[in-house]
Amino acid sequence: MADIEAVNGVAAGSIEAINGVAKSSIEAANGLTVPGGIPASITAGENLVHWYKMNEESTSAVTDFGLSAASTDMTLLGASSEASGPTAIGSPDVIKFNGTTGVGSVYVRSGGTNTALGTLFDTNTWSVSWWMKDDTASYNNSNWHHWIGCVDSTSWYWPGAWGVRYYYSNFCVWGYVGAALNSYLTMWPTALAMDSWRHYVLTFNDTSNEFEAWIDGVKTIAYDGDDYGLNIDTSVGTNTVEYLSIGALKHPNESVGQWTAPYFSDLRFYNITLSDANIAAIYAGDWT
Repeated sequence: MADIEAVNGVAAGSIEAINGVAKSSIEAANGLTVPGGIPASITAGENLVHWYKMNEESTSAVTDFGLSAASTDMTLLGASSEASGPTAIGSPDVIKFNGTTGVGSVYVRSGGTNTALGTLFDTNTWSVSWWMKDDTASYNNSNWHHWIGCVDSTSWYWPGAWGVRYYYSNFCVWGYVGAALNSYLTMWPTALAMDSWRHYVLTFNDTSNEFEAWIDGVKTIAYDGDDYGLNIDTSVGTNTVEYLSIGALKHPNESVGQWTAPYFSDLRFYNITLSDANIAAIYAGDWT
């Protein structure tokens, strides 16, 4: 759109008003970018508020390329840059965690104030999409292994906001529904092979009070809190500091545990509930 404005000397709003065409449609038709420099090929790019490509070959940090990037770059420990990411997105370089000290973390609260990412989870309508490869054969089946999520407590993970983990040979999606249930929600199939690249999506819609999850474009979980008389809350807490973490669980007191050794790529956070068509498009490969 900036290209159109520069050539014609006309503001974007004027172009839209005169022609009755949305900016995103103009950009997509011309192969231009949505605001923030996100390629027009990216699914729902106008709602992609945080985007960690993880292809920068850095082992200390990854950049947030999303629309709401503001002090939301991710810090890495115990990580390496590896080749041969998901073929659907062009086999980019990816991040791998070492399973003993490795963790990626980004503030959802800093100095007692929510970051843009923390504010997203407080809205209780959002989606997260990521590619991951993991080897659960090396896991201790009597323990927890954290993939992604955030917590507001230093006691394990409740009453935290939300998360996805490998738990007692299952794959558990959780969100805060009350201390009596320790925040557990539901499980993914135990027979799921994890030693190849898979695409994951988790959505939460506050209006419907429902978590939904997809693996490789197939809906695997639909958990409606109303069916159980429960209100799911993904809001972050009130601590001075809190984190979103991947590869391990990082608590507000800086302690880290529940390590995994996954490869991560193309981690996205949207401020909408992605549709089935959106998810299919991301899984098919919209960034190459």
